Amino acid sequence: MPGYLIVGLGNPGSEYEDTRHNAGFMAVDKISAAFGVKINEKGPGCVYGKGAVKGAEVTLVKPVTFMNRSGGPVKALLADLGLDVSSLVVIYDDCDTEPGSLRIRKKGGSGGHNGVASLIEKLCTEEFLRIKVGVGRPPVGVDTADYVLSSFDKADRVLIDEALGRAVQAVEVLIEDGADKAMNLFNR
Repeated sequence: MPGYLIVGLGNPGSEYEDTRHNAGFMAVDKISAAFGVKINEKGPGCVYGKGAVKGAEVTLVKPVTFMNRSGGPVKALLADLGLDVSSLVVIYDDCDTEPGSLRIRKKGGSGGHNGVASLIEKLCTEEFLRIKVGVGRPPVGVDTADYVLSSFDKADRVLIDEALGRAVQAVEVLIEDGADKAMNLFNR
């Protein structure tokens, strides 16, 4: 089985730890816990850990640059590991999706997400797998940047925790059965 680079997007630092914009980091932490993959290695602008999911080699990654500079570390780690962009799975927050929903896509634009825009710029392609974790739209009058950098309210936190569990399952299905099957099961 080919190897996978599974990247969770987020911002480093404790002040961002439990914010909507760190849903990607949270998902990678759940995957790490579910499969016993310790994220304790330092790489170029990231922390990562290697292990296995469903018999496939995986590298779980959290860039430690800020969101809008995620592309550089991901590109460098792909090169260091001898993987190409077809091995990449990126997990991140999505304001255009209801809180707690997942959307899996094979390609597409950034949708205004600065982390994804950085990846597209550095990798020179829009064709990489994405798992979008829905965090919902900001309330009227609230700036999107302020919204995604705020913590979840109690109701949304329950929905996000459920979505993070489904993200673990989605990664398993992606690895075992491919993107089409995962999209059929999780894009509801």
